[in-house]
Amino acid sequence: MSRRGFLRTGLAGAALLGTASAGIGLTGCSDAPKGSHKVDGNSVQYHFLTDDDRLLLLALSPAILADALPQGQDQRQQSLNQTVAGIDAAIYRFSPSMQSEFRQLFDLLHFSPTRALAAGVWQGWDTVDPERANVFLNRWKDSSIDLFTSAYIGLVKVTNVAFYGMPATWSNSHYPGPPAYALTALPQFQKS
Repeated sequence: MSRRGFLRTGLAGAALLGTASAGIGLTGCSDAPKGSHKVDGNSVQYHFLTDDDRLLLLALSPAILADALPQGQDQRQQSLNQTVAGIDAAIYRFSPSMQSEFRQLFDLLHFSPTRALAAGVWQGWDTVDPERANVFLNRWKDSSIDLFTSAYIGLVKVTNVAFYGMPATWSNSHYPGPPAYALTALPQFQKS
């Protein structure tokens, strides 16, 4: 990328994020309470994700995970709900700067004008089907704008980590699970 292209990309990204931040700040959307939600009959306290974030991730996760998800409707929805709860738990453990980046990304994708401009999604995330979500994700994956490509990578990574971090998903996705040494060495795998 040339220096001029780099500067243009940086300015476009800054303008886009600035517009989203101003719009979100004025509407108060990102201040929505996180709250407690039912996930498979259990009450789960969300620490980072808002209700709008949950709808966004429930719309994007089927496109990201595709055939790794269970085929049965109930099992599929259960897996998606657990994945979104896992994303919340993961982001909550991220550094404040990483949390800030995810908040900016989610705010950009919630604010109607920036969602339409940046993602090409005109309707709310609760009405987006997996095919439309896939079109959006592929646009960002193949974008010449580094900001979009980085955001795509972040969304895909956090979704995959949350999904494949659940032992219940391993057999369906043909993932053998983490190596035995990781299970014994890492504290998050220790049963108390």
